Amino acid sequence: MKSRILIISHNFLGFRCLKKMLETGFVVIGVISKEKKKTEIISDYCDSFENFCKKTGIPFHKFQNINKPEAIATIRLLAPEIILVLGWSQIIKDEIFSIPKKGIFGSHPSLLPKNRGNAVIPWQIINNEKESGFTFFRLEPNKPVDSGDIYAQKKFNLEVNETANSFYEKAVCAAEEIIERDLEGILLGKKVGIVQDEQMATYLGKRKPEDGKIDWAGDAEYIERFVRAVGNPYPGAFTYFKYNKIIVKCVKVSRKTNYIGVTGSVLKSDEKSILVQCGRGLLEIESLSDEFGKQIPLDSIKPGSKFGIDIENEVYMLKNVRE
Repeated sequence: MKSRILIISHNFLGFRCLKKMLETGFVVIGVISKEKKKTEIISDYCDSFENFCKKTGIPFHKFQNINKPEAIATIRLLAPEIILVLGWSQIIKDEIFSIPKKGIFGSHPSLLPKNRGNAVIPWQIINNEKESGFTFFRLEPNKPVDSGDIYAQKKFNLEVNETANSFYEKAVCAAEEIIERDLEGILLGKKVGIVQDEQMATYLGKRKPEDGKIDWAGDAEYIERFVRAVGNPYPGAFTYFKYNKIIVKCVKVSRKTNYIGVTGSVLKSDEKSILVQCGRGLLEIESLSDEFGKQIPLDSIKPGSKFGIDIENEVYMLKNVRE
């Protein structure tokens, strides 16, 4: 008899995993997704669950908070034997752990115990990691986040030009492979979890959209990784030009040696690229847009102009000087 699986997810990874489970013959008895507030930012939020569940006859529910009494009551009525948390922004409270007799399992796009925590994909690119993976682990009450026993891992390499989008796709493919390769053994109790080595654990802190601001005083190679790390599906790297916020979508490190200028200044521009002076080295910007997604012609940014000046910062600085 197939185990009764409940999926808790609000992202594209969870949606792809749901489809893979159905293709592979698993019994999904319900999906719980997040009712997103209008002001709430979830970069990889997926709104395809509801229609897909209607077409496939899977009970579907949305809650702003998974730990509220109405959400817990719904989970009890669904009576899952196992819960899979595949992308969720809230810590699950103890009461839910008593419901599924085969436990609750979570997922994480890193090779745990390394890189526990938040904004895992951007941080790994920023930190110039060469290898990562996808981990399927058991969630336990009263244990630190991402610290449960590991039941499956799939490694993959990170390329020199890895973007957040390409990394995300690798993580999804790894998750799909784990579903095909390992999930049945986990459900049948044939796979034993491996305790994480706490001495090997590392932690990554939260990131917010405002943390995507480019510091042109940085090293050109670091900024290039930074732009790749916080791009699609995340809000993107940004700077200011004539007090307007603009999104820097694609850059490359320049090997030119015959240009030098003030940090953040535009040294050369044409329809193909903009050459910018960094704290160390030069960058060529190959794609820009405004904050609403409209493409900005590169040759409209003239040599001699400067990136990085925003009116909010100037007002703050003037206020401090006056005080």
